[in-house]
Amino acid sequence: MAPGPLVDLLESPPPRAYRLKGVVAVQETAQRRAGYVVHVVGRQVHVHRCPPPDASTVVAIGLGLDPADATPLLDAALTSSTRPDAAGLRRLRRHRLLSE
Repeated sequence: MAPGPLVDLLESPPPRAYRLKGVVAVQETAQRRAGYVVHVVGRQVHVHRCPPPDASTVVAIGLGLDPADATPLLDAALTSSTRPDAAGLRRLRRHRLLSE
């Protein structure tokens, strides 16, 4: 997946989503994927490295969360990509460094 849309989701979760949790494989270069565990609680974003999973998964949790609002945002973040996204990768790495 491309890192830019993922970071967009982490920074702007779906309406009424209090938490986001996931394990994702991000395309870092044309030949290399890296794995990340992502958590959002309120406005706090946490990103940690892990082995790349076979499939990326992100879930949204919240009282009154409307699947019709959340599903398109989650699907957009999980868009697959084989092209590097340097700006998105910098943003993701910044969140990872802030999570340490």
